[in-house]
Amino acid sequence: MVDFSIITPVFNGEVYLEETINSVLSNLNSRFSYEYLIIDDGSTDSTREILLKYSHESVIKVFSITNGGEAAAVNFALDKAVGKYVIVVNADDPLVSSKLFYESHVALDGDLNIIVAYPDWNVISDDNRIIETKKLPDYSLDLLVGEFRCLPGPGTVFRRSAALKIGGRNTAFKFVSDYDFWLRMSQEGAFIHIPDVLAQWREHTHSTSVASRGFEMGLERINVMEDFLKNSDFDVRQKRKAISHAYYNAALLAYFSSSVPGRKWMIEALIKRRGWIEKSDIRVVLFCLLLPFSRKMLKIVSKIPFINTPIKKSS
Repeated sequence: MVDFSIITPVFNGEVYLEETINSVLSNLNSRFSYEYLIIDDGSTDSTREILLKYSHESVIKVFSITNGGEAAAVNFALDKAVGKYVIVVNADDPLVSSKLFYESHVALDGDLNIIVAYPDWNVISDDNRIIETKKLPDYSLDLLVGEFRCLPGPGTVFRRSAALKIGGRNTAFKFVSDYDFWLRMSQEGAFIHIPDVLAQWREHTHSTSVASRGFEMGLERINVMEDFLKNSDFDVRQKRKAISHAYYNAALLAYFSSSVPGRKWMIEALIKRRGWIEKSDIRVVLFCLLLPFSRKMLKIVSKIPFINTPIKKSS
């Protein structure tokens, strides 16, 4: 059996694809065996021409499918993969260290109950500057579900057998299929945090998580938690906390888009929590509750050079 299946779904990824492929190839730890599945999800740019450059690489397997979205492309690759462990590397998020494979292999091979290993990671810019370093907490179900925190991110490695057992990603979700995947995976085994910066995520204007912060994304944040809780055995108090945080995270998207009913969703978050929402930012709460007045005020103060807007942005 191959140790690692690396999956890169790509749709019109000509800008960063070559950099990402080269980063994967240069970081393959010689201790392990690999296959690199690249799924061209119906690209119409020069993605196919770029992939032809790597036809001589025996580790790379290229598949072309009709555009169906990232979740469908990942599921296609999971069905084709033969690796024991899987990592999804987005076409615009180059790998940063071969140590990722070693550390995740040690964590997963050392305990059969562990099915997911996630590292810390950097947020990088278009030109690869480090914007922020994400130092993540150790795993707990309360953080993942109760506080609506998608702990696994770039560089996360998981057992293929567990992913197949839950049916892969849910293609019904466009924006939160990854979070939905981790929620369902959490019911199959344990997660472990690797406390080292071993991956990166590129922030740019064309990124789905940046460009589409609006009503549809907010609604999916609510729906994904409601769907998960329907089949869970959490008690009433835990469910209230989880759905409250889902509404809170949906409401804060009002900062980016006027299509988001931030006031309505924030009130719903407070009602469902029956009190204050843990670790919520009071400035975000007030911004949402005072809409639309707060949005008008924000536009005014943003024009004043020496005033920095205090609202904390979120992707």
